[in-house]
Amino acid sequence: MLNFSYSTLNNTSLFNTDKDTIATFENLTLLFPDAVVVRDESELSTSLQETITNMGATGQISGFFHKNSGNVYLIASNIKTIGEAEGTYRHELIGHKAVQAELG
Repeated sequence: MLNFSYSTLNNTSLFNTDKDTIATFENLTLLFPDAVVVRDESELSTSLQETITNMGATGQISGFFHKNSGNVYLIASNIKTIGEAEGTYRHELIGHKAVQAELG
């Protein structure tokens, strides 16, 4: 089961980085070491790519929680700023991963 995020949260920043800083694969990898950061959807498994395509969401998903692996994924090409990445990460980590861990 996949939980995809289209939203961002604008809470207090986790980092000393300006929230408007342009997100790159490199800085996302450094700022979110426990997330699986991919450059674009082509770096995802075929089954994940097919799920995104079947949803009609190609190029629109900034991140998701993959229940089977327990990983939070961030798709760098679909994230414009560090603030957006942070919001997506929080949403997936707290809104999906933590809630599912608590509720089963």
